Amino acid sequence: KVPMTKIGNVEVSRLICGSNTFFGYSHFSAAKDAWMRRYFTIERIVEVLNKCAEFGINCVISGPDERMKKAREELERQTGWHMKWICTPGMAGLDLSDDIKRCADWGVEICAPHTSWTDARLNIHKQEIEGIEPYLEQIRSLGMATGLSTHRPEVIVVGDAAGYDLDMYIQPLNVIGFLCPIETDWVAKIIQNTSKTVVCIKPFAAGRVMPEPGLGYVL
Repeated sequence: KVPMTKIGNVEVSRLICGSNTFFGYSHFSAAKDAWMRRYFTIERIVEVLNKCAEFGINCVISGPDERMKKAREELERQTGWHMKWICTPGMAGLDLSDDIKRCADWGVEICAPHTSWTDARLNIHKQEIEGIEPYLEQIRSLGMATGLSTHRPEVIVVGDAAGYDLDMYIQPLNVIGFLCPIETDWVAKIIQNTSKTVVCIKPFAAGRVMPEPGLGYVL
C-alpha cells in the first residue's frame, strides 16, 4: 500500500489522484481535451478511483466540480472506500466565498484556492497574497484544512514569510520543468525549505514523462 502522511490533521496517501484527465485539461491540444471529456464519464472516473483505492490511495485533487462529487459518492457506495478531496476553488470568479462554502457542503477535507486566483494576487513587492486572509479564515471556520494552489513557487516563499494560516501548498514539479516557471532545482529547494506539506502536481508533465523517472525525481 502507498505510505501515508498528513496535511494538517487529515491523513492522506503520499500518492494522490489528479483530475485534469477526467475533465479535459490535457495540456496538449483541443482535440485531446474533447476526447477526454467524452471518454471520462462518471462511471469511468469511478473505475480509476477504484483502482487507486486498491493501492491505498485515499485522496483526489480537483476543482469544485459536481462530477467529482458524484464520482466520490458512487465509489463509496460501491466499495465503502472514502476518497478524501483536496479542492481548489477560484477558477470561475473573484469572490471565493460561495465556492468555499460549496466545498464544505460537499465534504471536502482540504481547501486550497486555485492557482488562477492565487497567482493573480501575488504581490512580490508587498510580500503578500492580496485578500487571502479572510478566505483562509472562512476555510478554517468550516472545518477544512487550508492551502494555496500555485504555479509560482514564490507563493510558497511569500506565504511562509507572511505567516498565513496554511497547512499546505500545491506546486508543479517535474524533471523537465513543465509548468515550472523558474529553474527546476530552485523550485525543489523552495519545496524542501518550507515547513508546510507540498503536493507536487504534474510529476509526469501531463504525459511527457514516464512514471518511473517522473516519480523518482519528485520523491
